[in-house]
Amino acid sequence: MAGEEIKKQIESAVKAFSDGELRDRALNLFNVLGYNTSRQNSFENKTWAEFKEHFVKDSFSEEKALAKEWSYVDILFQVSKDEVTGELGLFDTGKVNDTIIESYLFFTIALKGESYSRTQLSNISREINKLFPMPVMVLFKYNG
Repeated sequence: MAGEEIKKQIESAVKAFSDGELRDRALNLFNVLGYNTSRQNSFENKTWAEFKEHFVKDSFSEEKALAKEWSYVDILFQVSKDEVTGELGLFDTGKVNDTIIESYLFFTIALKGESYSRTQLSNISREINKLFPMPVMVLFKYNG
């Protein structure tokens, strides 16, 4: 596919976030970007409470993660080592800080506020990444 066509598809996928189901829009965007996996799962209620029940441990800071700002959270999919090296070519599975990386998790979170700094979004991502043995990628949606 030509570069211009891919750019148009990405632009269209991003613009589609203004309405519709966040999970569907996120999966569509990642599909356009080449992330195709059958390892999909979804929360039932897609709430902070459900995320907390399943994953939060003592080391997690709700304050740093701005948990009160979460209006929606869902796990999208997991990309395994075989999918990473075979299809994507975007990530290198190997050692990072003496940890062998063989998969990645993808979440999406909608936030209530109008704007967030890069530091705030990074803090949310860091707190979530503390909870898992593999890297977690987070797609944020806020301000429509």
